[in-house]
Amino acid sequence: MEGLIFSCGNPLLDLSIKCEDTSLLEKYNIQTGREYCVRDDTYRELFLTIYNMKFSYIPGGAAQNTIRAAQFMLRDHPFATSYVGSVGYDNYAEMMRIAAESLGVRVHYFRHMDAMTGTCAAIVARGQPDRCLVANLGVGARFEPCYLDDPCVAKLLARARYVYLCAYFLGTSMDSVRALARHCTEHNKVFLLNLSSTRLMGAITEHLVDLLPAIQYVFGNAEEALALAEVAGWTERDPGAIAQRVARFPFSQGERVVIITRGKEDTLCAVGDDPVRKFPVPVLPPERIVDTNGAG
Repeated sequence: MEGLIFSCGNPLLDLSIKCEDTSLLEKYNIQTGREYCVRDDTYRELFLTIYNMKFSYIPGGAAQNTIRAAQFMLRDHPFATSYVGSVGYDNYAEMMRIAAESLGVRVHYFRHMDAMTGTCAAIVARGQPDRCLVANLGVGARFEPCYLDDPCVAKLLARARYVYLCAYFLGTSMDSVRALARHCTEHNKVFLLNLSSTRLMGAITEHLVDLLPAIQYVFGNAEEALALAEVAGWTERDPGAIAQRVARFPFSQGERVVIITRGKEDTLCAVGDDPVRKFPVPVLPPERIVDTNGAG
């Protein structure tokens, strides 16, 4: 069971901040339920403010979050999962490594001297329905295909039966994604991809469609599915119909499975040419909901 699932991604140290009011969000014009990326001095100033606040930290980045969840489900099998990414040569990288490995995730980080480890502020304000995310990718966005040839990484990849990626990685290291897709096809491994974000679709849809013959499982939510269809020029606007279209794309090793979540509505599952199946989602009372995103 060790090394069953392998993943690469853009590692970020998640800084979780709970605010008593919305003043921090208002100061930096941040809306709940949205994600932002540091591109100007406004958000850099936000991070300087956050560093002086009380926060908890966890190993983050979309793919690393999923791997942590998978390892939790496989908690009787330590190091059933492995994760590879780029970090800085700083305390944040070491904090992230220690936290990830304490959860049973085997991590291999490539350290860079010239940039900081990526961070992501997850801000939850009292009385607001969900969080907002502000990411400073740092060196997390710097991943070279040659890293896959590193002896330690090659060993982790060779042992894995499943390879999981998030679409964010397509935007930062497409050549690495293609290499992993070839590896899965040549070695009859299961390749899984999460659509990750609506804002990515414009940049990655063409690459995604090219990769589909190697991808066995596609995950996403209804908004991401719709964004994919719009960018690809498809006529479908119903999430179930979009899921079916993706499921029916040629796949080199059998049937593809497409899973689309829709918040509190039924989750949709399309498999090959079969009719779309629906799975009910247990309803939670509003007071128990901290984050409607639910994935971080």
